[in-house]
Amino acid sequence: DNDEGALQAYDRATRYQPSYYEAWLARGVLLQRLGRYQGALQAYDRAVRLRSSDAQLWMRRGMVRLEMHKYGVAVKSCERAVGLQPGSTEAWCQYGYALEKLQNYTEAVRCYDRALQADRGQANLWFRKGMCLKHQWYDAAIASLDKALSLHGSYAPFWHGRGMVY
Repeated sequence: DNDEGALQAYDRATRYQPSYYEAWLARGVLLQRLGRYQGALQAYDRAVRLRSSDAQLWMRRGMVRLEMHKYGVAVKSCERAVGLQPGSTEAWCQYGYALEKLQNYTEAVRCYDRALQADRGQANLWFRKGMCLKHQWYDAAIASLDKALSLHGSYAPFWHGRGMVY
């Protein structure tokens, strides 16, 4: 596993063919995995100019913005992703998380509910929803966290979250 070698190869691919979308995307994924978020964002921005209709790309761009604590622009990328792929559980979850980071809990819950429409078995979605609900709706928060625990009862952070609600 030679990350720098892979990065050099992606750099050459994009130098020889600047419109090579897959190389820009792969470069962004690698840099994101390495925690080099500014470089990842630059690669994703380049890829977006080449293929703006790729919902996965917009989700990745949103994830990088979240990692950079740029929540407002993360929301915009996530919004674009759900617009392009409204049936994506992952996109709705990420959109909800970005809104949650902005403390827009009501809208975050709506996003989590939308994701749960497609996949009711995602314990993390129930957990995130419960953590948002705790700010205004105690009983609903407990119910959501209990659902998360019913799906993954041995996961300590879910128990911790439930304790935070009490």
